[in-house]
Amino acid sequence: MYNRRVNHRKGTTVAFLLLLGDAVCVSLSIIAAYGFRFHTGFLPVDKGIPGVRPYLALIPFLIVIIPTIFSIQGLYQTRGRKTRPEELIKIFLSAALAQLILMAIMLFYREFSYSRVYLIVHFVIMLFLLITWRFSFRAVSHSLHRRGRFLERILIVGAGSLGEQVVEKICQHRELGFVVVGFLDDDSGKQTHTFMGVRVLGNTETLIPAVQELNVDSVYIALPLRARKKIFHIVKELEDLYVEVRLIPDVVQLMALQAAVEDLDGIPVVHLNAVPLEGWSSVVKRAMDLSIAVAAIVLLSPAWLCIALLIKREDGGPVYFKQERMGLDGKRFLMWKFRSMKMDAENTSGPVFARKDDPRRTRIGSFLRRTSLDELPQLINVIRGQMSIVGPRPERPEFVEKFRKQFPSYMVRHRVRCGITGWAQVNGYRGQTSIKKRLELDLYYIQNWSIGLDLKIIWRTFKSGLWKNAY
Repeated sequence: MYNRRVNHRKGTTVAFLLLLGDAVCVSLSIIAAYGFRFHTGFLPVDKGIPGVRPYLALIPFLIVIIPTIFSIQGLYQTRGRKTRPEELIKIFLSAALAQLILMAIMLFYREFSYSRVYLIVHFVIMLFLLITWRFSFRAVSHSLHRRGRFLERILIVGAGSLGEQVVEKICQHRELGFVVVGFLDDDSGKQTHTFMGVRVLGNTETLIPAVQELNVDSVYIALPLRARKKIFHIVKELEDLYVEVRLIPDVVQLMALQAAVEDLDGIPVVHLNAVPLEGWSSVVKRAMDLSIAVAAIVLLSPAWLCIALLIKREDGGPVYFKQERMGLDGKRFLMWKFRSMKMDAENTSGPVFARKDDPRRTRIGSFLRRTSLDELPQLINVIRGQMSIVGPRPERPEFVEKFRKQFPSYMVRHRVRCGITGWAQVNGYRGQTSIKKRLELDLYYIQNWSIGLDLKIIWRTFKSGLWKNAY
């Protein structure tokens, strides 16, 4: 059916592991510097040994400061190739800036005087731990790639000089974690062509079967500018599959495209369907989702219990209603809701959209729908990682199959986690409203995601969005 490889999750996992390792390093640096400065005897202590608590209190600050600066410096980006000197310089400058910020925080804390020698020792230890961790992680990652583990499978459209350059670079740098599974080319004279062990598998008419059968993660388009119509046709075809699409430009002018530009050892690679919500951004959003979901469940637990008792009292049926929906990368999951309909409501109607004043609702169900409190159990889906607080609303697989045929860009919605609320919902498009307009608003959200936009949607949700438009 669809290629369900979730390659971008690899980037998110790598970013999370790097973040976790950095947090451990900075925490250990605070403790190790304290022990070295005051308890080893290498450095004289003239004013007595201070307590450890003021120094441990620095850990939370540093755990926030270091990842923030590293993120700005691009040290959590999993795409693109950085040389060791480049990465070393970025780590040094970021650690130095973090240390300056930490010193500024210490100046405002007048109840305790921190040792200046400690600061020097701490900086040296922190820098050593971060560099050791980063380079060790890199070495292990490269070793796994050379052994053929966790490789990104690439299909190249175009067996000309551009495509051959990509293959050559990938073969030279196997530590990047790429493997080319083949070429596709419409030139009949190249159907038996092989370059560095990579052969032409067919023409572009076999693109979709090739992507599905070979479990392709990324399609690299290496065609000349004169084939721009074919390029856009290929991009359109691949919208319905869960693959990354990248363009190898043959002129500098393509750098002006509204797309993410990566570097493959000197070759500019334009990512045509990149979304902001990947890598580090995905880690930040996930952390926000978990924080909000856990806090909401704790705070709303009395209301949760009260609703459950009212549902049970009305007809003695189940409290929760679970329905199959399609989420990130087309993966199906059971979405939780408080039951607002009569038991077996769809036995005669089949899968249909809920309507305003739906006769299938229970009395308490009408209230829950009107206030959107029936969505509350979806916080469980958020904690499980199946949903986000904010994102495109998940649809049932039956509707997804129908909409993807009507709207070519519909499957782009599944490149991010679905949400309890979204940009379309706070703008009044939910339930039996225009699918085309909802899709436009969902795509706007995906392409323009930011923490600020998420907070704006959450605020508008509480202010008026779901209450006014719920049914």
